[in-house]
Amino acid sequence: KEVNNIAVFIDGDNISPSHYEILLNEIRKNGRIIVHRLYADFMSQNIKGWKDICVKFGIRGMQTFRLAKKESTDNELIVDCMSLLYGNSNVQTFVIVSSDSDFSSLANEIRLRGTFCIGMGYKHTPEKLRSHCDKFIVIENLVPTTNNKIITLEKRFLLHQIILYSKYFNYIPTK
Repeated sequence: KEVNNIAVFIDGDNISPSHYEILLNEIRKNGRIIVHRLYADFMSQNIKGWKDICVKFGIRGMQTFRLAKKESTDNELIVDCMSLLYGNSNVQTFVIVSSDSDFSSLANEIRLRGTFCIGMGYKHTPEKLRSHCDKFIVIENLVPTTNNKIITLEKRFLLHQIILYSKYFNYIPTK
Protein backbone atom coordinates (compact mmCIF):
# COMPACT_ATOMS: atom_id res chain seq x y z
CA LYS A 1 0.00 0.00 0.00
CA GLU A 2 1.34 3.40 -0.99
CA VAL A 3 1.69 5.97 1.82
CA ASN A 4 0.09 9.41 1.47
CA ASN A 5 2.81 11.92 2.38
CA ILE A 6 1.54 15.12 3.98
CA ALA A 7 3.01 18.61 4.35
CA VAL A 8 1.47 20.68 7.16
CA PHE A 9 1.77 24.48 7.20
CA ILE A 10 0.46 26.24 10.33
CA ASP A 11 -0.29 29.96 10.59
CA GLY A 12 0.69 30.48 14.23
CA ASP A 13 -0.55 34.08 14.18
CA ASN A 14 -4.05 32.87 13.35
CA ILE A 15 -4.56 29.57 15.17
CA SER A 16 -4.45 28.88 18.90
CA PRO A 17 -2.15 26.05 20.02
CA SER A 18 -4.65 24.82 22.63
CA HIS A 19 -6.25 22.15 20.44
CA TYR A 20 -3.40 21.26 18.14
CA GLU A 21 -3.09 17.69 19.39
CA ILE A 22 -6.69 17.05 18.30
CA LEU A 23 -5.94 18.62 14.90
CA LEU A 24 -2.79 16.55 14.56
CA ASN A 25 -4.70 13.33 15.20
CA GLU A 26 -7.15 14.31 12.45
CA ILE A 27 -4.33 15.12 10.02
CA ARG A 28 -2.64 11.76 10.71
CA LYS A 29 -5.81 9.95 9.59
CA ASN A 30 -4.94 11.13 6.08
CA GLY A 31 -1.38 9.78 5.93
CA ARG A 32 2.18 10.35 7.13
CA ILE A 33 3.43 13.85 7.92
CA ILE A 34 6.82 14.43 6.33
CA VAL A 35 6.88 18.25 6.51
CA HIS A 36 5.55 19.95 9.64
CA ARG A 37 6.08 23.72 9.96
CA LEU A 38 4.71 26.50 12.12
CA TYR A 39 5.09 30.12 11.00
CA ALA A 40 5.03 32.80 13.70
CA ASP A 41 6.90 35.61 15.39
CA PHE A 42 8.15 33.68 18.40
CA MET A 43 9.08 36.96 20.11
CA SER A 44 5.35 37.69 20.45
CA GLN A 45 3.67 36.85 23.77
CA ASN A 46 0.66 35.13 22.18
CA ILE A 47 2.92 32.57 20.48
CA LYS A 48 4.52 31.14 23.63
CA GLY A 49 2.05 28.23 23.77
CA TRP A 50 3.24 27.14 20.35
CA LYS A 51 6.83 26.68 21.54
CA ASP A 52 5.87 23.70 23.72
CA ILE A 53 3.72 22.24 20.92
CA CYS A 54 6.67 22.48 18.49
CA VAL A 55 8.92 20.58 20.86
CA LYS A 56 6.29 17.97 21.78
CA PHE A 57 5.31 17.11 18.19
CA GLY A 58 8.52 17.80 16.28
CA ILE A 59 7.18 20.81 14.42
CA ARG A 60 9.79 23.02 12.76
CA GLY A 61 9.26 26.57 14.00
CA MET A 62 9.78 29.15 11.27
CA GLN A 63 10.57 32.55 12.79
CA THR A 64 8.95 35.49 11.05
CA PHE A 65 9.54 39.07 12.14
CA ARG A 66 6.76 41.61 12.30
CA LEU A 67 8.81 44.39 10.71
CA ALA A 68 6.59 46.14 8.20
CA LYS A 69 3.24 44.42 7.96
CA LYS A 70 1.26 41.68 9.66
CA GLU A 71 1.41 39.60 6.49
CA SER A 72 5.07 38.66 6.99
CA THR A 73 4.02 35.32 8.47
CA ASP A 74 1.57 34.70 5.62
CA ASN A 75 4.21 35.55 3.01
CA GLU A 76 6.80 33.18 4.48
CA LEU A 77 4.28 30.35 4.68
CA ILE A 78 3.14 30.87 1.09
CA VAL A 79 6.68 31.02 -0.33
CA ASP A 80 7.76 27.87 1.51
CA CYS A 81 4.62 26.01 0.52
CA MET A 82 5.00 26.98 -3.16
CA SER A 83 8.66 25.99 -3.09
CA LEU A 84 7.74 22.55 -1.78
CA LEU A 85 4.81 22.24 -4.19
CA TYR A 86 7.00 22.87 -7.25
CA GLY A 87 10.15 21.19 -5.98
CA ASN A 88 9.02 17.96 -4.29
CA SER A 89 6.86 15.35 -5.95
CA ASN A 90 6.98 13.26 -2.76
CA VAL A 91 4.07 15.18 -1.14
CA GLN A 92 0.54 14.11 -2.07
CA THR A 93 -1.41 16.27 0.42
CA PHE A 94 -0.91 19.81 1.68
CA VAL A 95 -2.62 20.94 4.89
CA ILE A 96 -3.07 24.65 5.59
CA VAL A 97 -3.96 25.31 9.23
CA SER A 98 -5.41 28.83 9.29
CA SER A 99 -8.66 30.76 9.26
CA ASP A 100 -7.15 33.46 7.05
CA SER A 101 -8.71 33.84 3.59
CA ASP A 102 -5.36 35.18 2.32
CA PHE A 103 -4.42 31.52 1.78
CA SER A 104 -7.25 30.86 -0.70
CA SER A 105 -5.02 31.51 -3.75
CA LEU A 106 -2.40 29.15 -2.32
CA ALA A 107 -5.02 26.43 -1.81
CA ASN A 108 -6.23 26.97 -5.36
CA GLU A 109 -2.68 26.69 -6.75
CA ILE A 110 -2.11 23.45 -4.82
CA ARG A 111 -5.25 21.99 -6.38
CA LEU A 112 -4.31 23.23 -9.86
CA ARG A 113 -1.09 21.22 -9.57
CA GLY A 114 -3.20 18.10 -8.98
CA THR A 115 -2.33 17.85 -5.29
CA PHE A 116 -4.92 17.32 -2.57
CA CYS A 117 -5.43 20.34 -0.27
CA ILE A 118 -6.94 20.22 3.21
CA GLY A 119 -7.78 23.39 5.10
CA MET A 120 -8.30 23.52 8.87
CA GLY A 121 -9.65 26.55 10.67
CA TYR A 122 -12.28 27.96 12.98
CA LYS A 123 -15.95 28.13 12.06
CA HIS A 124 -15.60 31.84 11.19
CA THR A 125 -13.18 30.99 8.34
CA PRO A 126 -14.37 32.81 5.19
CA GLU A 127 -15.97 30.76 2.44
CA LYS A 128 -13.21 32.03 0.13
CA LEU A 129 -10.67 29.74 1.82
CA ARG A 130 -13.08 26.89 2.49
CA SER A 131 -14.16 26.61 -1.14
CA HIS A 132 -10.59 26.55 -2.48
CA CYS A 133 -9.69 23.46 -0.43
CA ASP A 134 -10.59 19.91 -1.45
CA LYS A 135 -11.60 19.35 2.16
CA PHE A 136 -12.08 21.86 4.97
CA ILE A 137 -12.15 20.80 8.62
CA VAL A 138 -13.73 23.09 11.22
CA ILE A 139 -11.72 23.01 14.45
CA GLU A 140 -14.78 23.37 16.68
CA ASN A 141 -16.22 20.17 15.16
CA LEU A 142 -13.22 18.16 16.36
CA VAL A 143 -13.41 19.27 19.97
CA PRO A 144 -15.66 17.17 22.22
CA THR A 145 -19.00 18.88 22.84
CA THR A 146 -18.44 18.81 26.60
CA ASN A 147 -15.55 21.24 26.12
CA ASN A 148 -17.13 24.64 25.53
CA LYS A 149 -13.83 26.42 26.15
CA ILE A 150 -12.85 26.51 22.47
CA ILE A 151 -15.09 29.48 21.75
CA THR A 152 -13.72 31.35 24.73
CA LEU A 153 -10.14 30.48 23.78
CA GLU A 154 -10.71 31.53 20.17
CA LYS A 155 -12.28 34.84 21.21
CA ARG A 156 -9.44 35.49 23.67
CA PHE A 157 -6.88 34.69 20.95
CA LEU A 158 -8.63 36.98 18.43
CA LEU A 159 -8.92 39.79 21.01
CA HIS A 160 -5.20 39.50 21.71
CA GLN A 161 -4.52 39.74 17.95
CA ILE A 162 -6.67 42.89 17.68
CA ILE A 163 -4.83 44.51 20.59
CA LEU A 164 -1.46 43.51 19.14
CA TYR A 165 -2.25 44.95 15.69
CA SER A 166 -3.85 48.05 17.21
CA LYS A 167 -0.63 48.81 19.06
CA TYR A 168 1.40 48.11 15.93
CA PHE A 169 -0.63 50.56 13.84
CA ASN A 170 -0.93 53.09 16.72
CA TYR A 171 -4.69 52.70 16.77
CA ILE A 172 -6.53 52.61 20.06
CA PRO A 173 -10.16 51.42 19.85
CA THR A 174 -12.62 53.64 21.70
CA LYS A 175 -15.07 50.89 22.78
